[in-house]
Amino acid sequence: MGMKVLLAYNIYEGISGETTFFNNMKEKLGKMGVETRFCGVPMLPRGNIASKFEFYSRWPLLLNAYNALKPYRDYEIVHFLNSSLSQAGRFLRNEVKLATSHFTQASQHALSPPENPLYSVFDSLYSGYVDILDKTAFNSLDCLVTTSPYQADFFREHYKMQSSKLRFIPPGIDFGYFRKLPKRDLHAEYNCDHIIVYVGRLHERSKGVSYLIRAMKHLKGRSIKLLIVGDGPDKLNYIQLAKKEGIDGLVVFLGKMDFNEKSVIQRSADVAVMPSRYEVFGTVFAESLACGTPMVAFDLPFWKGLYENAGVFAKPCDEKALAEAISLVLDDPKLRKSIIAEGLRLAESYDINKVVDAYVSLYGELLENKKKT
Repeated sequence: MGMKVLLAYNIYEGISGETTFFNNMKEKLGKMGVETRFCGVPMLPRGNIASKFEFYSRWPLLLNAYNALKPYRDYEIVHFLNSSLSQAGRFLRNEVKLATSHFTQASQHALSPPENPLYSVFDSLYSGYVDILDKTAFNSLDCLVTTSPYQADFFREHYKMQSSKLRFIPPGIDFGYFRKLPKRDLHAEYNCDHIIVYVGRLHERSKGVSYLIRAMKHLKGRSIKLLIVGDGPDKLNYIQLAKKEGIDGLVVFLGKMDFNEKSVIQRSADVAVMPSRYEVFGTVFAESLACGTPMVAFDLPFWKGLYENAGVFAKPCDEKALAEAISLVLDDPKLRKSIIAEGLRLAESYDINKVVDAYVSLYGELLENKKKT
């Protein structure tokens, strides 16, 4: 196709949706006849003061990005797979520069500010600082790809970006992979009639897992188990919460699993739940739909334009409403069949092959527009 594309990325720990996107792009894009190079931007190891400074200030990371990308000036297109790296693009001379946004500090703060008042003040100040960097960087790009319609609207309103510079392309999933997965007999393994699953990071502010754990006490009369797959900073708090609520016998913490193991759990469950307070695309949502597993989530604005008819949505941050939504999916065969069918249709439309086709088309369009100017 005559294009040379550099994919620049930095994988933050625990963000499985981004990691899946990077891995899919690596695997699929090179097969499309596009000359592609991948450039990982190094970060300091997590867990020390220097790494926290790098994370919050961004400047050491952006300097690393600039130095790592300098040798690839002959590549016509630079695609930042994390939009947080796009500030480095302002100092590069490649013809076309675009970024994919999976997360912005400002949108998370707007939807899910911290509950602690002091931390909320810090978070607000930090969001303002990052806004200055992001607004300049995003508007200097030839295109910013959002992974949800909600995020696109947010960029138009918050960063005053032109619609012509925005494009919605979902991160994508390997639809065929999930359709071929085997099922495990989880009911026999856990000696119950119904299996609920949560897959994701154990981080309360964004993922809201405490609401799901508390919802289980409203389902206590059922023969049911909640399997929690994943790890994160709030795991110990969740274990203690289950004990405090007297439902630790209903909640099983499976810890971190490899991709295939956790996918088989998703495929084998009766219902998957995402009690998130903040998401962008929600890769686990799309993966569960591809597995043919019905989804339950809170009715929050980030799902609009992505999954409306492919799940049951409960009143936000309401444990009892979440339990009622789970019961509805378990007890209404007609509804269950309907949302599974719509979920499979949507998940297929988010297949990674279609996503890569969309990116290749976008690369060509941006390059052609640049040559005309």
